[in-house]
Amino acid sequence: MFNTFPIPKPDVLGGMIKSIQSGSTVIAASSTTTTITVSPVNPKNSILMFTFTPSSGVNYTAYASCKIVDATTITFNRYTASAQGVSISWQLIEFSSVKSSQTGSFSSGIGTTVIPISTVNPNKAIFFVSFSTSSNASTSMNELMRYDLSASSITATSPSGMARTFEFQVLEFP
Repeated sequence: MFNTFPIPKPDVLGGMIKSIQSGSTVIAASSTTTTITVSPVNPKNSILMFTFTPSSGVNYTAYASCKIVDATTITFNRYTASAQGVSISWQLIEFSSVKSSQTGSFSSGIGTTVIPISTVNPNKAIFFVSFSTSSNASTSMNELMRYDLSASSITATSPSGMARTFEFQVLEFP
């Protein structure tokens, strides 16, 4: 399983969670995207997180990114279709109160990428970054990413260099 993430617990956030939806899906071998209809949420108060694994083999085409499209639609995308599918487990968390919300896409080349964002208090914010890649390096599934949130940026650091397209989400709480 790749793209592991901590799941915020309702008791830790003191009743700030309005709803949690979760499920699983597959990006079919012949496809680059899958779209899911969810119960309505306020996209500005929500964050989408997921884990994934290729259905077979180890290959760059399994890297996927996620996005909240609108109040009832989420999507998962990868750069190119391949002979293998991608199995995804996802969680959509809607919060009752959010001070600020930022989402976006950012393309990058090799090594460390700094993604500029509007100023937030990192001690009162959560974020999630996902990416797809066109790299065909045979070791790309061993790619380890580190993401750091500062007051004005997300830094994505990788020990190897492959081109990526990032999707990011940042929620800051009051």
